[in-house]
Amino acid sequence: MLQFVFCLKLSITLSSCFSQLKQNIQNHVTIQEDMNNKKMTDMKKEEKAIREVFTDYVVFWNNHEIDRWGALFTKDTKFITWSGGRYDSNKANIESHKKAHKFLQESKQNMTYKLDDITIKFLHDDIALVYATWIWKDFKNDDSVEDRSGHLTMVLIKSNDRWLIKTTQNTRIEKILD
Repeated sequence: MLQFVFCLKLSITLSSCFSQLKQNIQNHVTIQEDMNNKKMTDMKKEEKAIREVFTDYVVFWNNHEIDRWGALFTKDTKFITWSGGRYDSNKANIESHKKAHKFLQESKQNMTYKLDDITIKFLHDDIALVYATWIWKDFKNDDSVEDRSGHLTMVLIKSNDRWLIKTTQNTRIEKILD
């Protein structure tokens, strides 16, 4: 009889332990799911903020607002142009693009530049790799009009609660994308 009572107590104790262990595991899973959901919500918020940078990028570009466009970049940005030029600071980036936009304005260029297929990959909470396709329809070229397109590869960093463009590689392609 004593052995039976011992086994019964052991069984009840083990059952209680396993029940508590199961509850702890369920609590851990719930906490982990909550953390993952929060992380996903945060990343969607960050992705939206990055997309807003590119909305501004296009608006400022098409409106020749190069100082505002330049404010989207870090001071030490590196920008490689579609033709292979390289700017090693935002000051040089802005100065060169101001000259280009002066020419664009003087030639009454069609400012139809747009970005498509923006893909954002987070390398860290505050670092994003962005790929985009640019399309510039009806670009005036001497005595003709052509459609141009290319690819941008950019690294953005979050600094003081703002996403800024740290590096840019701009590549023009011959195939016209639309």
